[in-house]
Amino acid sequence: MSENINNKNSDEVSTLSKPSLLPVGELFLSAWRLYTRNFINFIEMYLRGLIGLWPLFAVAALAAIFLVWLRLYSWPFYIFLAVLALAALAWSIYYATRAKIGLILLLRDEGTGVKQNFQKSKQYFWPYIFTSFVMAIIIFLATCLFIVPGLILAVSWFFAGLLVILEDKKKVSEALSRSKELVKGYWWPVFGRFAVVLALAIFISLLFSWPMNYMDKDSQDNFSALLNIFWALISPLFLSYSFLLYRDLLAKKNLINK
Repeated sequence: MSENINNKNSDEVSTLSKPSLLPVGELFLSAWRLYTRNFINFIEMYLRGLIGLWPLFAVAALAAIFLVWLRLYSWPFYIFLAVLALAALAWSIYYATRAKIGLILLLRDEGTGVKQNFQKSKQYFWPYIFTSFVMAIIIFLATCLFIVPGLILAVSWFFAGLLVILEDKKKVSEALSRSKELVKGYWWPVFGRFAVVLALAIFISLLFSWPMNYMDKDSQDNFSALLNIFWALISPLFLSYSFLLYRDLLAKKNLINK
């Protein structure tokens, strides 16, 4: 019984001495500073990712020329256009994913240029895609069957994609288990920090979308395009927030394990 009491007291001391994560406000301000400091590099990385959209534009132009101008209607041509469109879509996803990986590499190695990081992103493409795909499928199935387990997994595995790049965890199982290990003991603090940011993003989205109720169709389309540009420009801020939360979590876990 004495041993049980000692173990219980030890657990209580360990719980009480567990270092707290940075508050949301401090974390967000640090993310803002990191975002503004690297804003030009973020934009340049985005522009490199947009290169992947050119094949889609080319297929759209080709379809317009042959279907609208030349009025060429035939099933073989439709199939040909469909194959081209799928290939162009795959190419755009490839470039967009590499740009996102490049943003993470910029956060990891601020001193390295955009071009070098974009080239380096190629080696992480497939591990990042596989990890993201497997994680999304499992979380989706868990959410469909039981909502709570899906939420638990979503928070526990949140850092898996980052860990593919930041810690070179290129195997899906390694990335998922490492993320779960990091979040263990801090599930609620991590959940809370992302819940606040998610609520903020939803509030901003609703606020910015409200004027569309008073616009005509053309104005709505133009305003929607502007909103998409805004979210594209601001998304590295949320990525910076996730990166800094990862670093803070890593530091606290290292402190506990000393």
